Amino acid sequence: MESNKQRLDRFVAWLVDNGAEMSRIIVRETEHGNGVYARDEIGEGTQYAQIPMRLVVSARVCREALRTDTQEVELTGRPLLCAFLIQQRFVTSESSFWHPYISILPHEFHTPLFFTSQELDLLRGTPMEHAVEDRRQLLRKEHAATLRGVSDVVIPRSELTFENYVWAAAVVS
Repeated sequence: MESNKQRLDRFVAWLVDNGAEMSRIIVRETEHGNGVYARDEIGEGTQYAQIPMRLVVSARVCREALRTDTQEVELTGRPLLCAFLIQQRFVTSESSFWHPYISILPHEFHTPLFFTSQELDLLRGTPMEHAVEDRRQLLRKEHAATLRGVSDVVIPRSELTFENYVWAAAVVS
């Protein structure tokens, strides 16, 4: 299994191979996670990196990846981006052009959205309990819209699960 450093190195190589200019910055792992750091002091108005538009996950990129010959994707906003992330991580995976980027995204989160039912019980009677319920309700609505809006040919229903949707929503947030 690849280490985080190997994934980061592959990600940076992918960026540079696809036209990114990053000589003033470094991408590295720290005790707090992955980060982007300046190599030297960067003066006001100085460009410190340039990422080509073809490496930006835009609505157009997402729609192209998710459409079929017979179905356009009607999703927008977070549901569109979440569907794309799910497709890239769980369906196309290593064969995806985007794999070097997707592979550096967190695979797990330690927030109340990911708590077990026992952990959620500890929130009973607190404002956080209602905040988590409200957020889950919103994500369930978005997930249902995503199920309606994306062909199961593009993302099999076994991969377009609520749990995977919550992961993607956490990445987007």
